Amino acid sequence: MHTRMRTSRDERLALVREQENCGLTATAFCRERGIGYQNFLRWKRTLAEEEAPCGPAFVELAVQSAAPATVLIAELSFGEGIVLKIFTPSPRHP
Repeated sequence: MHTRMRTSRDERLALVREQENCGLTATAFCRERGIGYQNFLRWKRTLAEEEAPCGPAFVELAVQSAAPATVLIAELSFGEGIVLKIFTPSPRHP
């Protein structure tokens, strides 16, 4: 039987991160720490939902016409220095 343990959000986050990094399964971690397994799973789910991006799942993109010599047709920036560039083959001149 587990005793009731009141924890703050920061304490729950620290415990979830500790379990993720310690190599123990969630079941073993909870048993070792005296934490209710179902409560621990709820903490993980709630924290994951808080961290999930809240923007739209799909974003409509528009491609602008470019000059014939331009080979870059799209550039998507995902933040943190992540950029996806889409090119079209260079036009061939006879």
